[in-house]
Amino acid sequence: MRILHIAASPGKDASLSGATACALLAAYLGHHPDASVDTLDVWDIDLPAFDATMIAAKFAVLRAQNATPEQQAQWARAVAISQRFNSADLYVFSLPMWNFGVPYRLKHFIDVVTLPGQNWAWSRQTAIPRCWITSARCWCTAALAITRWMHPGCPMRLSRNHICGNGCALWG
Repeated sequence: MRILHIAASPGKDASLSGATACALLAAYLGHHPDASVDTLDVWDIDLPAFDATMIAAKFAVLRAQNATPEQQAQWARAVAISQRFNSADLYVFSLPMWNFGVPYRLKHFIDVVTLPGQNWAWSRQTAIPRCWITSARCWCTAALAITRWMHPGCPMRLSRNHICGNGCALWG
C-alpha cells in the first residue's frame, strides 16, 4: 500500500495535526510493514502557477485542442505532481487550524493535482465529471482551537469536511 501524507501546516515540527498524523502513520506501519509513506509538504513543493496559461492548458485538454509550448510546459509540471497524487492508495491529510478554511497552499495543490485526463474525465453527453480515483481512502487529522460549541454547520467544521467528508477527526 502506498500512502501519501499531505502535510498542510506551515508550522512544520510545531504542528499538532502533523504530529498526530505522524503518530497515526507510525502505528499503521507497525501493523502493515509492507506499506510505504510519501510525505508531501504543500509549503515546500514547487507548485506551478494556476494562472491564465494553466487554465488555457486545462481547457485545451478538455476541448481536445492543441496547447501552446508554454501551456504544454505548465501542464507537464502539473501532470508530474498529479501522478504522484494519483499513485496513492491512501491519503492522509494533516490540516492546521486556519481561519475557518484550508490553507491557500493546500487549495493551490488541490487545484494543480485535479486534472482532466489524469484523475477525472468529463463528457459533453453527461456533463458530469467522472472521478477515476475510486478505491483510495482518505484519513484526516485537523487541529482546532475550539470544538465544544461547534454545531454541524459551523465554518470550522465545514472546512475539514471539505477535505475528508464527515469522517474527519477533529482535535480540539
